[in-house]
Amino acid sequence: MLVQIAILILPVFLIIIFGFLSRNLEILMDEDIDTLVRFCQNIGIPILLFYNILNLNLNIIFEIGMWFSYYSSLFACFFIGFFGTKYFFFQKTEDAIAFGFCAMFSNGVLLGLPICALVFGDESLSINYGIIVGHGPICYLMGIIFMELAKSKKSSLGRSLIFSIKPIFSNNLSIGILSGLVLNLVGFKFPLIVNDAIKIFIVSAIPLALFSLGGVLYKYKISKNLKISIFLIFISLVFHPLIVFALGSYSFSVDREILANGVIMAAMAPGLNSYFFANMYNAGKEAIASTIFMGTIATIFSATAWIYIIS
Repeated sequence: MLVQIAILILPVFLIIIFGFLSRNLEILMDEDIDTLVRFCQNIGIPILLFYNILNLNLNIIFEIGMWFSYYSSLFACFFIGFFGTKYFFFQKTEDAIAFGFCAMFSNGVLLGLPICALVFGDESLSINYGIIVGHGPICYLMGIIFMELAKSKKSSLGRSLIFSIKPIFSNNLSIGILSGLVLNLVGFKFPLIVNDAIKIFIVSAIPLALFSLGGVLYKYKISKNLKISIFLIFISLVFHPLIVFALGSYSFSVDREILANGVIMAAMAPGLNSYFFANMYNAGKEAIASTIFMGTIATIFSATAWIYIIS
């Protein structure tokens, strides 16, 4: 059973490996990978999210029990990552906040969506998009507020909230998510010819994003802060999905099929946004880069295990 599950999800990681090898063999160079990343981050993935959220049944995606289970555990991951690295690994406050952000920001889009599609089918992805709608904005809002408060003792909560709005709502991923949600609420539909063009276009988004992720991971060498990376990976791949599973099963009685998708979304490695956040504040970059690299590899095993547990 475990071998069958591993074989089922392996195509996702093979595409990442192809991207890694293309850079390692110098078929593509850093500037080529950077161009692919910009395309995926600014065009491909935003349009994918926009289109799929536009066409979702909103009555299905906002499953309250699933939301509480997922985001309660997400907040717990942030604080465990923060306090653990600050008081047990004796990191600076700013670095510890970046580590907390890394612990809670799972790669639900690039890893969670294709794995859930392969295992549970495309028709099951409504709950995944429901989680994605709030994931980026909530994580960035929380991370930026804590970081701004830590950087300046004089900053008020209100000032930090205002400062956090621009980076959250000015990036194309958030614009794609929110515009898709708004147009869905007003019942907007594209003309058939435009709709078909978008459907053809978005087929390339996830494969290109996975390929470019492999190229990016080539640059993320394993750092000397192995203990911190292992700690953060444990939170991301074990603790986060475990709490989602426990809360969803025993506190909110979430439907098993819906819960399965939520658990797998929680069980993904930290996403590249963790490094972008760390780079924005020049905090904990080396350890977070290493965590993303090692965590993505470990996801092959953790995803297989969690799919087996919840199946």
